[in-house]
Amino acid sequence: LTAQYALKKKIRESWEAVEQDLEGQAVKFFMRFIELSPASLQLFSFKDASSLPSHPGLKRHSLLVLQTIGQLLSTSTDAELMAPALGAMGERHAKYGVQSDQMELMCEALLWTVARCLGTRCDPDVENAWREAYAKVALHMMAPNVV
Repeated sequence: LTAQYALKKKIRESWEAVEQDLEGQAVKFFMRFIELSPASLQLFSFKDASSLPSHPGLKRHSLLVLQTIGQLLSTSTDAELMAPALGAMGERHAKYGVQSDQMELMCEALLWTVARCLGTRCDPDVENAWREAYAKVALHMMAPNVV
């Protein structure tokens, strides 16, 4: 097995645990991100919602974000092949005011979500696999676009 294949396998297997309750996990993931980066809430149309976890806009956005991350990281496609699409996504996010430190906190929220879903099956190898794959995606997405 190549190192890249082993990495993808760990991610795919752990992603299955997240997918068991993708909608519920998406809201928890996004609320964790907001907890880590409260100022980021100002970037969203639902920033003034009285009950964030139940707000339809947050639910919709969090599901889209988690699905996108999961698809990017759990498929066999290399980030390098996705570089043009990731760059375009980064441009859109830069226009909204997303900064690189927010991308790092998004990774922490993702790792938190995966760890919650896996429980004791989340070991350092799984965490490192997700962290490495996310870093590649974030690099292509944010490199020329976000400060």
